Amino acid sequence: MLKRRKMEPIDDCIFHFTKLATFKDHILKEDSLRLSPSSRMSDPIEKNWYFSRLKEIENLNMAMANNIKIACFCKPFHEIESNKIPAYALARMWDQYGDHFNGVCIGFDRVKLENLLNTQFPEHNRVDEIKYTMNLDPEFEFGHSKSKFDQKVHEILNTSTRKIDSSLFLKLYKETDLYGLLFHKSLDYRDENELRLSVYSNQNGYSYIHKIKSAIKLIIIGPNVSITTASQFILDLPVTIYRLVFKSPYSIMGSSICTSFSQSFCKLEILTNDNIKIWQKLDKRRIELEEEDF
Repeated sequence: MLKRRKMEPIDDCIFHFTKLATFKDHILKEDSLRLSPSSRMSDPIEKNWYFSRLKEIENLNMAMANNIKIACFCKPFHEIESNKIPAYALARMWDQYGDHFNGVCIGFDRVKLENLLNTQFPEHNRVDEIKYTMNLDPEFEFGHSKSKFDQKVHEILNTSTRKIDSSLFLKLYKETDLYGLLFHKSLDYRDENELRLSVYSNQNGYSYIHKIKSAIKLIIIGPNVSITTASQFILDLPVTIYRLVFKSPYSIMGSSICTSFSQSFCKLEILTNDNIKIWQKLDKRRIELEEEDF
């Protein structure tokens, strides 16, 4: 029987879903978290609205597209039908961002992550919640009106060489709500409960937050991840490792594995070197049952 262990609180965490290979080969091996150019945002509505606001301002659109880098996280809890559900328990997030339940959910200590951000990107960074709205149109107010925003941007650019370098961007950032454009999204995405990180960097392509392992508080592997595969690199980390189990007939076999969080649809189960053999037996039995059902 596996031992009980109380789960650490997650109120100070923000969660990032990713593929197992990305976690292993980049986040762990390179000790870094990748930030993508804002031009790579996947939501076409958000992207079109965001860049249409800047299309008439010379050079600014391209600077924003290439030099603003972002990474996306979930806030620790979601309110669903008056229930407070941990971010890591949402099946949709695992399916869409956690490699269809084959990935990893990383719990970052928000304070430690922001300290890394402030050290490595001291002048141009922001961590904030996404604000969801029904109507992402050019007249949408995100701090002050479109006309005032555009007027201020043009005033700043008209007194410069109109080349968007780091110093000019910092002036735009301080005197307008330039970053505010990045923190609004269509209401359709409200269930993601997103918290976004953004920085400005002249570095081409991706940018990176280094020494990222120091900000990791806990790791949750997806329910479809092979324990044998995960145990080859994940168990030696100096943080607590959990596995998310969505309850089903075969998962009841592991009901003696206790957890501090339990809902009607899923539970977290501790993963340690001491119980790895038990986990491997459960995985083997799960595969056998799936083959029988097939």
